[in-house]
Parts: sequence; structure tokens; C-alpha cells
Amino acid sequence: MGMGHFESLTESIREQGRTPRIELHKLERREATAGEAQKLGLPDGARLLYTERAIYSDDELLSYGYDRYLDSLFPEVVDETMFSMSFVDIFERLGVRTDRTEVEYHAVLSSTIGWGRSNRAPQLYVLLDRVHYAQDLPVFHAQTYCVEGRNRIYTSSSR
Repeated sequence: MGMGHFESLTESIREQGRTPRIELHKLERREATAGEAQKLGLPDGARLLYTERAIYSDDELLSYGYDRYLDSLFPEVVDETMFSMSFVDIFERLGVRTDRTEVEYHAVLSSTIGWGRSNRAPQLYVLLDRVHYAQDLPVFHAQTYCVEGRNRIYTSSSR
């Protein structure tokens, strides 16, 4: 089952006449875990760029993102303002064209997803676990936890 063509959540928000906003919570360069290295096809001990971001639509929280990028895509000094953009815009700015995405969908009930929440009761999320490829090589692993019932995306279909 395909989802059709989907650019980015921020574009989908704009198409609904709303204003997207992305807040960067965490940005760090670190050694990839074994699982992260496997997802991105990295050797043991390789570094990656890790971010945690929240996506809003007209100030309503839609999702939390936990993202891992190939460290080699970025200069030594990273411009943090870049991460207020969608991943599509980030890659465009870096000159990287992704051409394929592998997506897994999961329902998740968790009280530990996110940050800055005053209520830590378990909340239901739809996890979009994605690996994006450029020239058949993985370049980006995104785990986006969408708050159940708050996201509407539009896709285009073609045969």
C-alpha cells in the first residue's frame, strides 16, 4: 500500500492555509548507536548529526521529530537556523536530492515522547519511521511521532 507522493509536513500545513513552525530542541554530533549505524549503513563508531524538533501548525503541536543525518553532509560549524526548515528544504540547501523513502508506520502509546509537556499521561502517536535515500544510499533517518488525530496530509498519486 503506497501513500502517494508526499513532500513535507510543513508544505501540507501550508496547503491547509495554516502556518507551520519548527522548533529545534536538541542538536548534537555524536557516535551512532548500533541500530542507527545499521539504518544509515554506517560503520561502527561513525558520527552522525542528531536533532530533536517539534512541528506546530498555527501554534498547535503536531509532532515530535527525532532525526539522524549523515554527519558528512554538514560543514564543521552547523547553522542551527537551518533546522527551523523542513528536511526537504534542509537537503535542498545542502545540495542533496533524495530520491526514495522507506516508511514504516506504527501506533505508539507513550508518556516519554516529547519534551516540555506538563502532563506526562500516556499519549497516542502515529510513528512515521523513515529512511531517506540519495543515489541509493541512506542519508537521513527520521522518527516522527505525530500526535494522533492532529495531522492531515495531502498526497498526490500517479500511475
